[in-house]
Amino acid sequence: MSHATGRRRQPAGWSRFSRFLMVGALNAFVDLGILNLLLHLHPTHTAWLLTLYNTGAVVGAVLNSYLWNRWWTFRDTARGGKREFLSYLIQAAFNVVINDAVLTAADAWLLSLHTLPVLWADNAAKGLAMFTSSSVTYLCLRLWVFRRPRRAFT
Repeated sequence: MSHATGRRRQPAGWSRFSRFLMVGALNAFVDLGILNLLLHLHPTHTAWLLTLYNTGAVVGAVLNSYLWNRWWTFRDTARGGKREFLSYLIQAAFNVVINDAVLTAADAWLLSLHTLPVLWADNAAKGLAMFTSSSVTYLCLRLWVFRRPRRAFT
């Protein structure tokens, strides 16, 4: 409990994860907004075009994610520099692959059931893809991209 405020302090990890979830909500808005805008402007029933739309949407969300996670979520451990940015780009490419793979597989399965309209199936598959890839992303960011540097023994 903090003596100055009389409130119980949250562990740093919980605070960071809460910020990550808020950034994730903003990323979801960007991701779904771009995907649905493309689907609205140029509707499709082809998997390759849906995957292309999804890739564009994920790239938009990844750019948004980098800015917010670098400057807010992981501000205490982010150092900037080429290694960190390259690590982020590798993680982002991995995120796109996971997101596209889950979206494509889930969408094909949902459409094969013939129970949902195409747009609903696309968005349900997108939701599963976002959940899966963002879970992996948090682990990559926390444990690899924005990790604290190890101290050398002296």
